[in-house]
Amino acid sequence: MAESLKEVQHVCPLLLPADTKRLSYSGFIRVKDKSFYLKISLPDDGDVHYAKIDCDWQLRNYLSKHQAVLKKKLLLARDLPSFLIDFKMLLNQIMSLQAQPLPPPNYYSRLISEIEEIGWNRLSHIDTKFQDIQITLNDTGGRVHVLSIHLPYKYPIEPPVCNAVLPLAFQPNWSSSTTLADIVRQFEKVILEYQRFWDVLDELDKKTWVLDPSSPSLSSTYRRIVIRSHLSLQVTIDPLHPQLMPECTPLGPTEEVKVIKDRLYSRGQQCWNTRCSVLENLQNILSVNFPSPISTKEEDYIMECGICYTHRHYENGRAPDFTCDNKQCSQPYHVSCLYEWLTSLTSTRKSFGFLFGECLYCNEAISVKLMVPSVE
Repeated sequence: MAESLKEVQHVCPLLLPADTKRLSYSGFIRVKDKSFYLKISLPDDGDVHYAKIDCDWQLRNYLSKHQAVLKKKLLLARDLPSFLIDFKMLLNQIMSLQAQPLPPPNYYSRLISEIEEIGWNRLSHIDTKFQDIQITLNDTGGRVHVLSIHLPYKYPIEPPVCNAVLPLAFQPNWSSSTTLADIVRQFEKVILEYQRFWDVLDELDKKTWVLDPSSPSLSSTYRRIVIRSHLSLQVTIDPLHPQLMPECTPLGPTEEVKVIKDRLYSRGQQCWNTRCSVLENLQNILSVNFPSPISTKEEDYIMECGICYTHRHYENGRAPDFTCDNKQCSQPYHVSCLYEWLTSLTSTRKSFGFLFGECLYCNEAISVKLMVPSVE
């Protein structure tokens, strides 16, 4: 899916789309008053996990010893804007490691005073340079939240950099008179606003079999839940409007997927009732009862990929997300495994952005979208 230009440019104003589909961006990223050339290319499906990154020699030099961290941030990113936020934070930290003068004495006295205002019992980490701190909070649902704050040496003249595991980036309001306690209060307000969103996802986690993500975090906005064997529904919840009908993507054999899509289209908006839970609405609209962990066994829905012979992909941890359309076969695959296998065959045809081949087990015709390979 093409990224929102507004969100991308909010993070990097000088990074512009290089194509009409907004799958490629080039321009400059600015950190610590320095500008670096950056180009990011996304695959056809817009998955940031497989993004290709090119940059100038100065930026490449900064990142040379941090490739593993960069890859991890790509894999954990929700979308391009959130990755760019993490990327800028990483680059900020790398550049800060260079020799810098110690901050003035009032830096430490102010920091101690502000931590006392927050409460030492909430401080879960502080580094030896007194620049990186972590504040731990519990919300009304009993969930634990960690707010990471990086303080520049010129704090409070320069604002702190904040990071937290949330469905949307936490960007506190800041002025020269703002304190760390003010930021914590803003953070508390934000997590309070997300309570209903997390409650919706908690219900799906407790009452359905969740295929993906394997270990959802508080930033995860989707759940891929089992409808029945070889058929699932990916449900993406709007963090700001969790009571509204979510984005739904059925996955499975083509004929069964069509039935689910038809029901969503014909009944979705018309029958959606905001007084019912998301789970109840989906069951009513689709005329299904999602298998419950209470009454069914997980092994009934664990599917192994026909190529790598595992349930979870070794790189991205995802369950198989492609199924052969032959009802007598219904062999599941990881799309990435199927793509890699098809590209290795000389008999595979390429046309209109797709690879066309045959199922390994029944020779049924299959096709997958072309991907842009990830770059080291």
